[in-house]
Amino acid sequence: MTQPITTSDGQLLSVKLKQVESYRRRTALLLVAPLLLFIIFTYIFPIASLLFRSIDNTQLNALLINTHSEIQEWDGTDLPDEAVFQAFFKDFTSSLLPLASISRANCSNFPISPSGKPFL
Repeated sequence: MTQPITTSDGQLLSVKLKQVESYRRRTALLLVAPLLLFIIFTYIFPIASLLFRSIDNTQLNALLINTHSEIQEWDGTDLPDEAVFQAFFKDFTSSLLPLASISRANCSNFPISPSGKPFL
């Protein structure tokens, strides 16, 4: 009959080896954790954020109110009805009006040259 192998302090060798391996794994994980966190926050998180923002259209729904309500009725198989295109045209032209007034206001702030054209 064989005796179990023990260490000098009386513990079983297999138990002591498991403890040492557990300690080494924990130490290795703690050494890698800062690098892993750095990669997650500087590489993976920004990419995930960009991917989420690429499909998030809450701002577009706020700008194209009529189009959003009309396109909800579309089944997605064929082209949308003419009402969707009319609603888009109405939303698009109404959203361009504030931009046009802003660009005119910016141009009016530039000094006028003797030739009548603003300095840019």
